[in-house]
Amino acid sequence: MKKLLLCLIIVALPLMAEEIWLGMVSGAQGDSLILVDGLKIYVPNLTFAQYLSEDDHLLDNIEITYPFTASLVVNDLSDPESRAVSSASIPTIKIYEFYEVKEGRLVERTFD
Repeated sequence: MKKLLLCLIIVALPLMAEEIWLGMVSGAQGDSLILVDGLKIYVPNLTFAQYLSEDDHLLDNIEITYPFTASLVVNDLSDPESRAVSSASIPTIKIYEFYEVKEGRLVERTFD
């Protein structure tokens, strides 16, 4: 019984999260974000996504370039109807840091 309860807690924790950590995002293809390890994450309506900075400010005046570290912000799931509506909603991606490749290494991108 204790093992079952522990397993349920582990499975339920990501469902209650407000953000899902994606890690390093290396590109996008259609409605999917491509992570560095080749994993594709399907994000409905990715072309209409809102991008936020780490301090929750809207990033609209800079061009979004890959790679970057990010998380997917989950809308409020307390309403049972929200899961049905979420496929038509605008996704929100929080970007923590932009990177660029210099001499074969990833370095933090600076905005001049």
